[in-house]
Amino acid sequence: MEMRVKHQLLEVLQDLRDEELNSFQCYLQDPELLGDFPAIRKMGLETLSRTETVDLIVQKYALNDAVTVTNLITKKLKMNKEDLEVFDLKKHTASEKTFLRLLPWVKTSNKSLLGGCNLSERSCQALSSALDTESCSLRELNLSNNDLQDSGIKFLSAGLASPHCKLETLSLSGCLITEKGCCSLASALSSNPSHLRELDLSYNHPGASGTTVLSAGLKDPCWRLDTLKVEPAGVQWLIPGLRKYFCELNIDTNTAYRNLKLSDRNRKVTYMEGDKLYPDHPDRFEWCTQLLCRNGLTGRCYWEVEWSGDIFISLSYRGIGRRGFSKDCVFGWNDQSWSLNCSDDGCYSVWHNDRGTTISSSSSSSSVSHRVGVYVDCPAGTLSFYSVSPDTLIHLHTFNTTFTETLYPGFGFWSFGSSVSLCADARKRQLTEKPSHRIEGFTMIKASCVSSVKADTQPGLSEDNTKMIESSFTPEVYGESAHIFYSFRCPGQGVFQCTLTGLVFDISQQAELLYKTVQWDEKLLQQSNKMAAGPLFNIKSSKDAVRQLHLPHCVPKDDLLSNCLSVVHISDGEMNVLKPLKITDTHVIVEFPHLSSFGLVWDIIRRFWNKEKPVLGQVLLFLRLPNPKTQKQNLNVFLLPSNIPVEEVRMKHRYSDYIPVPSNCEFFKDCIYTVLCPVACRIQPEEEKFHLDFGPNYHPTFEIRLPANTEEVSITVKDQMQTDVWRRDIDLSDVVQTRDNRLRLQSLPPDKHLLFIRKQFVDQVSDSTLNQLLDSLFQQGIINMEEMDSARIKPRADRARDVIDVVRNKGEEASSSLIDGLRELDPYFSETLHVS
Repeated sequence: MEMRVKHQLLEVLQDLRDEELNSFQCYLQDPELLGDFPAIRKMGLETLSRTETVDLIVQKYALNDAVTVTNLITKKLKMNKEDLEVFDLKKHTASEKTFLRLLPWVKTSNKSLLGGCNLSERSCQALSSALDTESCSLRELNLSNNDLQDSGIKFLSAGLASPHCKLETLSLSGCLITEKGCCSLASALSSNPSHLRELDLSYNHPGASGTTVLSAGLKDPCWRLDTLKVEPAGVQWLIPGLRKYFCELNIDTNTAYRNLKLSDRNRKVTYMEGDKLYPDHPDRFEWCTQLLCRNGLTGRCYWEVEWSGDIFISLSYRGIGRRGFSKDCVFGWNDQSWSLNCSDDGCYSVWHNDRGTTISSSSSSSSVSHRVGVYVDCPAGTLSFYSVSPDTLIHLHTFNTTFTETLYPGFGFWSFGSSVSLCADARKRQLTEKPSHRIEGFTMIKASCVSSVKADTQPGLSEDNTKMIESSFTPEVYGESAHIFYSFRCPGQGVFQCTLTGLVFDISQQAELLYKTVQWDEKLLQQSNKMAAGPLFNIKSSKDAVRQLHLPHCVPKDDLLSNCLSVVHISDGEMNVLKPLKITDTHVIVEFPHLSSFGLVWDIIRRFWNKEKPVLGQVLLFLRLPNPKTQKQNLNVFLLPSNIPVEEVRMKHRYSDYIPVPSNCEFFKDCIYTVLCPVACRIQPEEEKFHLDFGPNYHPTFEIRLPANTEEVSITVKDQMQTDVWRRDIDLSDVVQTRDNRLRLQSLPPDKHLLFIRKQFVDQVSDSTLNQLLDSLFQQGIINMEEMDSARIKPRADRARDVIDVVRNKGEEASSSLIDGLRELDPYFSETLHVS
């Protein structure tokens, strides 16, 4: 009996071509296809002969089952002959483990779709070996949106360099590739230039040199490369995973069905009983419990939502129906929309054009995550849904289609109480949660954010500078006592400009920058016949990370030639003058020798001869709290050089409200200026000289006393010839409203105040401040030893939750002690929480 069955199975396998046999052997390892039959787990299965494969099947299964499994797989092969041409890993499981198991199948296909499948350099190493075999049929390979990095590309390039490699199209979009990876690819293509025609490196950071070395191949007659895509490019695309494409969504309230309640600043939607009093609008869904977002999507976009109940997460064309309850109006029931249905019972299904597909439990996982990630690549026509766990994205389903119109995110609700909340940018959450992005001893105020800089839009930069600067960033700002520190983690090599200080760093490698302003030593300056021409910055970073430093100056473009600007480097009490490499319209550029303090200086003698030359200045306004007795308020006016960071002045006057208005102008050193304000009760002094003040203390130049109820003022700064230097009309009503809101918050009972600021406290308080708060609260007897020890062993965010929740639940007196401790330990952070 056994011999007859073996002979029968062998006849079936003899009818298969070699590439079909490889696919058959891959299916033997696929539990999703085999269903109730166990998959065969055997290393090197794809190398077995037909006879050895039959022996393995008969050993694994009962005879009848062996026949059933063989028939099941051969039937699948006949139904899906296109799978021999196109291999799509997402039809199985989007994981590296599955990819490595099915690699023989990949080798026999002409086209392999491996994009967004959580592959790493290990997969590149396996692919490289595959490309180096004569039997590999691959002509088109898509590896986009895998975090391969330069190390993975180096492995892959070894396969590309093989004379056996037949690859013609390679997509590496969004794979964290830099100049180094581009050089590996160029080297491979030079070794074997006869095959590759198309190379997609968009959404990476090739840099100028990486682009140049590959672009040369387009002109090289020995290369067949005729299509090279590198844009968009920039350091901002070096964020791992799909979250590099994160976009913030905004709900279109004019589309919301009348029973949908909006809350949390229109970030949360809940299906409630009882109509809401929304005005009539032609865009509003009349009978379908749905709404759309305002954002029309192009390119690549990713977002996340938290959900509960029974909901639809959708993308739709704007023209979807709004009237009635027909299929034309319901997300997923027409050809205008694509939807994922999520429900609390653990079921997921996807819908398009009234056709639904239930997602298997192997894809959706045994436990339901109430957070979903959505990724759409509009030009490529792919829409993917993911279940989001704390560390991973689990692929649920991908639609492959052609989008013919702009897409709009939308949400549908099928039961009362169901809700959807738009999630904030996960990159910001990572920066505040990961210990590697924090510096012990400081309080984070503002999270880092990297964005590309366009040469024609970055304010305050000359054409020369915009050509060099690849990215700008807003640093994390830390407060300690009366000083502030700036921090930024550079993701790799590049040129980065700080939006708060104007400093530009030319970075050679991944590194963390920590910098602050410090006081000039006037004695050192005088000994060298120098005078300060800008703030003095103390800069720390890993060794050799910073190649060049660009310091912002305050000299008008027309006067650069006549000004003797230089840079001093101060270390261990000694000052060395550095000759600039270049002076641009906005910055002075120097080599960065090693860590310490750097600042701009003028030669005193040269500056004396050029004293009639202006400097670029700024006018800053700060409104103080009104005096309840006199019903007057002071508006302080600061005349400062333009290269003073506004954040430094705000720190010194954190108990006043900064009024952001256009501030640029020009001043002459030691010239007399006056201020006019028609509604002022008093202005003092009547006139004042302009001093080149570079800190650390910044005192108001003028004080304007106004009635407490003043809502609008006109302010003019005049020089000694009574010429207008600066004039602005200023609306104070927004400042007053913000102040009133802050005062109302501060008037709350302490425990209610802590509840109101809880999220911001958890997100932003530092390890150092938390540990000091725990010590202080324990010493005061507000928390006991068990509560303190329990909190200390937890991660920073969980520790912060413990501290604020335990203290808040102990009542007003304990809450007041926590607030007092915050004020004492970090007044800067306290000000942002409105507890100062």
